[in-house]
Amino acid sequence: MKNFLIFSVAILFFFNARAQQGKIYHKIFTKQEGLEIDIIKAMTFDNDGFLWLGGENLDIRTIIQSDKKLAIQRFNGVSFHTIPLPEFKERLIRIDQIYKRADGKFYVQAGFSSGLRMLLFDPYTMAFTTVLVSEQTSRLKAVSPVFNVQQDNILLTQQDQTIFVNRLNDDLSMTVMFSFDQTEYNFLLDSSTKFIPFEEFCVIGDDNFPLQFLSWNGKKLKEYSGEAFKRQRDIVKNKFYIDEIFVNRDTSFVFMNNDPELYFVDENEQEFKIISNGSLNNNLHEIYTDNYSNTMSFSVNDETLRFSTMGDTGFEEKYILEYFKSSSAIQTVSNNLKEDVWIGTSNTELHYFRFPSEKIKTYLPDSSIRTIFRRDSENYIVATENNGWFLLNSTSNEIKKYNLFENGVPIEPRSSRNIIKKGNRLWSNSISSIISVEADASVNAYRHYPVLCLESLSDSTLVYGTKGYNLMEFNVVTKQHTPLAVTDSLVIYDLAVTKEYVVGATDKGILSYHLKSGEAKLFQDVPGMEDPFLLMADTYKDYPFILGSRAGDIITFDPKTDKTESIYKDALEVGIAGIAYGEDTWWINTFNGVVAWNSLDGSSKRYFEKDGLSHNEGNRYSILKTEKGIFSGTLKGLNYFDPTSLNFIEKDMELVLLKVRNYDGSKNGIRDKYDRTALNNHSIELPSEYRELELDFGITNNIANREHSYRYSLNNSEWIPIKQPTIHFPNLAAGNYRLKIEAWDSSRKQIGKTLTLAIQSKNFFYKTWWFYGMLLFILTGLFYYLLKQAISKKKLQEDFSANLMVSQEVERTRIAKELHDSVGQQLTLIKKRAQKDEQEAITKLTHNALEEIREISRGLYPTMLKQLGLTESIEQLVYELDEKSSMFFSSEIDDIDSVFNEQQTLNFYRFIQECMSNILKHSEATSVLLTITNTKSKVVLEIKDNGIGFDHVTQLKKNSLGLKTMTERVRMLHGILNIESKTGQGTYIKAEIPKK
Repeated sequence: MKNFLIFSVAILFFFNARAQQGKIYHKIFTKQEGLEIDIIKAMTFDNDGFLWLGGENLDIRTIIQSDKKLAIQRFNGVSFHTIPLPEFKERLIRIDQIYKRADGKFYVQAGFSSGLRMLLFDPYTMAFTTVLVSEQTSRLKAVSPVFNVQQDNILLTQQDQTIFVNRLNDDLSMTVMFSFDQTEYNFLLDSSTKFIPFEEFCVIGDDNFPLQFLSWNGKKLKEYSGEAFKRQRDIVKNKFYIDEIFVNRDTSFVFMNNDPELYFVDENEQEFKIISNGSLNNNLHEIYTDNYSNTMSFSVNDETLRFSTMGDTGFEEKYILEYFKSSSAIQTVSNNLKEDVWIGTSNTELHYFRFPSEKIKTYLPDSSIRTIFRRDSENYIVATENNGWFLLNSTSNEIKKYNLFENGVPIEPRSSRNIIKKGNRLWSNSISSIISVEADASVNAYRHYPVLCLESLSDSTLVYGTKGYNLMEFNVVTKQHTPLAVTDSLVIYDLAVTKEYVVGATDKGILSYHLKSGEAKLFQDVPGMEDPFLLMADTYKDYPFILGSRAGDIITFDPKTDKTESIYKDALEVGIAGIAYGEDTWWINTFNGVVAWNSLDGSSKRYFEKDGLSHNEGNRYSILKTEKGIFSGTLKGLNYFDPTSLNFIEKDMELVLLKVRNYDGSKNGIRDKYDRTALNNHSIELPSEYRELELDFGITNNIANREHSYRYSLNNSEWIPIKQPTIHFPNLAAGNYRLKIEAWDSSRKQIGKTLTLAIQSKNFFYKTWWFYGMLLFILTGLFYYLLKQAISKKKLQEDFSANLMVSQEVERTRIAKELHDSVGQQLTLIKKRAQKDEQEAITKLTHNALEEIREISRGLYPTMLKQLGLTESIEQLVYELDEKSSMFFSSEIDDIDSVFNEQQTLNFYRFIQECMSNILKHSEATSVLLTITNTKSKVVLEIKDNGIGFDHVTQLKKNSLGLKTMTERVRMLHGILNIESKTGQGTYIKAEIPKK
């Protein structure tokens, strides 16, 4: 086993001397963002890439009386979700460890004042299960953290002074591997207990008993410094126990307590050996090894955080972060230490650090890059916007100022749009001057007009574009500026040149200039381009001209045919700054990242600051492809990368629902639901009394919170963009909804599938269709009941009225018969006796009385109805009335004898009698007309007089006994009675009797 060499503590940063890796991205999450754990003691990732945290809260300590309960938290890169822990009889005060098993479930080591308890937690369903380690014996005193040994989960348990080494099985049972006694020492297994496995033996240590080398059958092979762990009150002993363990390249390394030296375990000799000069002199440090065997040390000293990586020569200090808040402890976790790391502290802070990319080098990070010129295979000239020119050696990565002089005075060319070599001179521009640079760095300037772009037209000529002036030519021999075409309405941003044409990218379209004819054309309406604002122009291989717009379009243009063709549309619709061409892949420098576009299949991949670029906005004229890599200039720095190295492996990302917050009727209150098994049903029900809904969702494997956008649509309405992965409906109106949620990356590509949720927002029961149906049913039933009662009552009344009238007729018949048979007979006898005795006076009186009785009898029972029939009886009645009264009675009567039965005939006749009686008594009329019309379906009776009439017919119908009787008789005939009368206008009575 070879020893490691001295640590390298030099920082690889040389200002303006070497390639720089940029700055560390640092973000802090505190209580303001939702962090509730004061002392973070445990962190791990679940299988979906979400971060889980555990630890202590200061207000849930044993010495503080509080009703608050400890919880663990999940972090999705944006928001924290608090997951309550199970309730126990004893108060839970801390989480010491969250250990992920191979199946993705967690062992959670929960601390109580009396000791530790193991829980198995499923981060998908949020279910907790107690691990019954106490079944071994009632004398169990303590347990260690869980250790991983070749896919096995190892747990140390303590019974009195005996330590058991156990294998934790997936079914939560334990298998004892071996045990050993430590009877000479007072100790209690806890988070300080360490376990190092090897093929033939293992090392077990604690802060209260010496390090033990033990065989796998429990035989003690070696013990370190046992005396230091025995109780000696008068002598302070420096205990030799392990503080930190990490494994790098199959070698186990340790830092001992209060010892800055780095040790490794010599497996052959079963010894701890010091690595020469391998110390870390810091008060606090944490060492972490990721799944790719990258190891990093995180040291805190004097509020400075140092990041050191483990290499072939030991630890090498790589980054330094000042003003890191002092903490008594830190916890670290990372998926890939070459990319980022999470650090939890004891100050209620969670820190995220993203490291500069090692695949992308950055030069001049504080300068805006304008153009790059290749002098030879290794050396380049880099022109900046405001800081002059620099010389770059791509092999040594050295970059230094290119000191230029004009008349012996140092100058810094500004805004150089191109560097062109002609002979031994370099030609460029500095704002409004064309400049030449000699081999001795001397500069000559030829001032005329601000240059926006510059190209070589021939061996002796340059061509340049301007803003609101002319397309210009400059002769490098005569040093003359000559206009080629008037372009005072244009801003020429870039030029491309062939033997025949100069093509310009302008703010109003394509400028085409024919070199021989001098003809200039402007093409503003370009097919396939919504925005004619062009930023770049270029030539490449068989393409005539290539132009890029500020809206992200790349087109080809043939000035011979004036035809254009669209070949690329940027997903973000941002400006095209420049293109570096490869055989199949074009590297497009845009105003929002660098895009690798496959010209064969049209696929693309965009790279941003998160991937290592120094800035997202690329500068025009500043992208250059070499044999080994690509230079890309930005507003802040020049980036260099090997295209083949940018093969970032990204895990599949999906949009998932993580939390639903709404009213839970079973709990009688608002509840947060985290069980993703239940949430995956994608069906949510909101009760009518509380229709508030809050949804939290997240993107798997996105804990670093890359730049993403979100949007949602309700019932296929317009998409609504949102910045954060949370949606809150304060009061969702009653109804059924279909909610769609989508996530998009910075390249405008959808992440995973659309998340679709069915939401039923219930209405109040008195607003639901079934309530209205039930109410309608009840009202219909009630109406039917009341109607039936009314009909029954009416029928009873009608029957009573009919029976009353029948009784009246019966009584009338009886009286008429009594008068006729009894009184009439007696009067007849009296009349005959008087005639016999020749008493004329008595005979006459008797005769008159007899006639009066006969008249009354006929009134009580009209016998003529049977003798004469209804028609003639009515006619006889009218005749008699006309004869006996001063009124003039007339009639027009159709034959109706066969229409009615006996009872109906009597009622009809009585109705006419009552009408005539009322006319005689009240109308004071002089004439009365009675008309009876017999139609196919009914008999119409009309009686009209010219009497005094009366008002308020309806009211009189209710109060007049005569009118009531008339109405009842018509009703008994199933007819309709209508009476019209006004004071001074007579009375008109009409009765319509239907035929059966």
